[in-house]
Amino acid sequence: MRDTAHQEKYFEDYVVTRLKAQGWKEGDTRRYDTERALYPDDLIDWLKDSGQDDKWAKIQKNNGERAREALTDRLAKALEQHGTMHVLRNGFSIAGCGHIDLSETAPEDNRNETVLKRYAANILRVVPQLKYHPARELAIDLVLFINGIPVATVELKTD
Repeated sequence: MRDTAHQEKYFEDYVVTRLKAQGWKEGDTRRYDTERALYPDDLIDWLKDSGQDDKWAKIQKNNGERAREALTDRLAKALEQHGTMHVLRNGFSIAGCGHIDLSETAPEDNRNETVLKRYAANILRVVPQLKYHPARELAIDLVLFINGIPVATVELKTD
């Protein structure tokens, strides 16, 4: 019997290395919120870096120590109600803050600096061996995120 898990680890490392070479960030499963299925650090960084830092400030002002939880709870609810693609494309609203955009699409040309800056602020992250269950040690080989929202899972296999 061959040790396929060992071979898969090399394949996984190769994929992560190639993604990082293309500008992706490598994540840590310990930073993943298993209750809400989000990577909250990237969500907050996206708000700050995409010109929505005033909205994050309002969330903090209105919720104090619970700001992060209030934001992720509301996003998780929007994702459940409308689905990932809808929320990524259209954003969501949060009381006391207004509308929050969650991504910026590639600009058609280079004339609008604001759109270029927001597009560059998108955070692409790969998390290897993501432990997705809050109470058990179950893991997915790779999970791909955009601005803290999981968009794809990858289960690697070798022949």
